[in-house]
Amino acid sequence: MKKRVLIVIAVIVILMVSAIVGSEYYTARPKFCGTTCHIMKKPYDSWKGSKHKDTACVDCHYAPGEKFTPQAKFKGLGQVFTYLAFEEREVRKPTLVSDQSCMTSKCHPQTGTGKESEYWTKKLTYVEYERADKSTGSVPFIHKTHSEKTIEGQKLHCQTCHSHASVDKHFEVSKETCFLCHFRNTKFAEGRAKCSICHEVPTKPFKQDARPEEKPVTHQVLEQRKVSCASCHLELIKGKGEVKPVRCLDCHDDLEMLKDIKDKKKMHESHIAAQNAKCLDCHDSDMQHKKAPHFDAAIQDCAGCHSEPHLYQKMLIAGEGGKGIDRPFPIKHYDMKTSCFACHAKEGHDSKGRKAMRADVKRCGECHTKEDEKSAEAWKAAVETELRAARDAEKKAIAAIEGAKGKAPDKAVKKAMGMLRDGQENLKIVDAGGGVHNKKYSMLLIETAVESFENAITELGVKK
Repeated sequence: MKKRVLIVIAVIVILMVSAIVGSEYYTARPKFCGTTCHIMKKPYDSWKGSKHKDTACVDCHYAPGEKFTPQAKFKGLGQVFTYLAFEEREVRKPTLVSDQSCMTSKCHPQTGTGKESEYWTKKLTYVEYERADKSTGSVPFIHKTHSEKTIEGQKLHCQTCHSHASVDKHFEVSKETCFLCHFRNTKFAEGRAKCSICHEVPTKPFKQDARPEEKPVTHQVLEQRKVSCASCHLELIKGKGEVKPVRCLDCHDDLEMLKDIKDKKKMHESHIAAQNAKCLDCHDSDMQHKKAPHFDAAIQDCAGCHSEPHLYQKMLIAGEGGKGIDRPFPIKHYDMKTSCFACHAKEGHDSKGRKAMRADVKRCGECHTKEDEKSAEAWKAAVETELRAARDAEKKAIAAIEGAKGKAPDKAVKKAMGMLRDGQENLKIVDAGGGVHNKKYSMLLIETAVESFENAITELGVKK
């Protein structure tokens, strides 16, 4: 009897072990993930067409040694409960693929002498592109050099670059991620944005039909002459890849948590390393590196050559920016948020024949009275009269400083020059901004400027 009991127990144990081993084998197959679980169909289909199609899902999604641990079992149970409890059509949260899963001895080890380890140091071809002369070029890539880089405190991981970024590709490298790292917060063609990191510098002369006595001009010649790459290629890089605080609200409800948003090192460590966030989860995906109309980039970046349009008009209307004036004196229109088009409503042209909206005094009467239509011209005349007088005072100050050089103490001359510059800055606001935009503030700026000129003369010990 006792022997029978032992046999029955042994059979039960064998059946249980067989069932567990069998279920482990069955559920570990990729086909089980893709055909049994409705939330895995898209990832499964993209996996079947990828370079990793011969690698089982569990080999990547479980770190080495993790597969049979309680943690792995609870992770699997969590997926089962999600499957049973919700009618989700897609995976809710991207899973973490550990670097160790990629670097096992049978996949891509960092050390060793086998063929697999060569993958780590081998120069690979990431993408091909068409050169200006219609020939084909390629971007080289070496895993080792990238793994040794640090982006503002965040060490790169395999999944930093490789991610499930589109429906039809599995564990791909998104070009937008490359652009974000190489071009964000960099100067054009400098540092990690240097063209020669990815591209071979062309050796062909620009002019193919040059005369024998002409020295051929090539990219190398221009590089030696320190000609900026932006002279011809500025349009190839667009976008800023900014992190907008509103994106944080997709995950966070507590605005207090956003106080450290400008701490790049902390943000990278807490989101990428700890939570497996992708770069483009937070950064705008507007970084581009491709051919475009070559004038557009320069035209759109007006600030590259010009100061902010109508800067002094804005300063005058807001009643701020003057030297020696400790509080703003805005015109009433500014407080009422009146736009430029309230007064500039007449189509016309500037002195160079370009289209420009002109101010129309008749608009004054539409908001005020007919008598107020005359005010604008009167303000303009009054400011111009005072401005001419101030220019005379400026000339006297300049003459006094020039005459004092080598005679008065250097400290006094330096201080007088500072006073002169302050006064000139105030007059520039009035002159460039058009005194009519804020008569009271214009008069105050002129008065303060004249006082600065007179103080400069006094500082030098010259009689006015």
